[in-house]
Amino acid sequence: LSSVTGRVVFRAVTYSLGSWVLIPKQKERYEKFKAQHINNHISKDKCSLTIHKNPIFSHGNCKETNTFIVSKPGPVMSIWEDEGIPVSNPKYKRNLTQSTKTFTIVVCEFQRKLSKGWCDYTGKRKVNRIVIVGCAGGLPVHYE
Repeated sequence: LSSVTGRVVFRAVTYSLGSWVLIPKQKERYEKFKAQHINNHISKDKCSLTIHKNPIFSHGNCKETNTFIVSKPGPVMSIWEDEGIPVSNPKYKRNLTQSTKTFTIVVCEFQRKLSKGWCDYTGKRKVNRIVIVGCAGGLPVHYE
């Protein structure tokens, strides 16, 4: 009985430590998601500046399209916590959740590369949009 109890305790400790190790990684992914997709002050005219300040790239190149949710982080977190509907997408093996409330979004589309790493974007403001986010560890980490 004591060896069985020892294994159970060992597994519980290992599981707890394993979860603890994942938390910083998930927090890092959430911080990246916030920088890339949540901005309460973005306008369609601020795409280039905002993308350059964060910096947002795709494999070291200018990202073709980047979408910002015009919001503070709290309302976006609530999509996953209690104000969203689970959705499935066979393309992804992650938890996707669709908002039940609408958001204003700004879609930034790449126009051309400028000097010194600057990417030029044009923005389009869209209102009353349902958004879908992917979550890991209870945090939004992907904009669908």
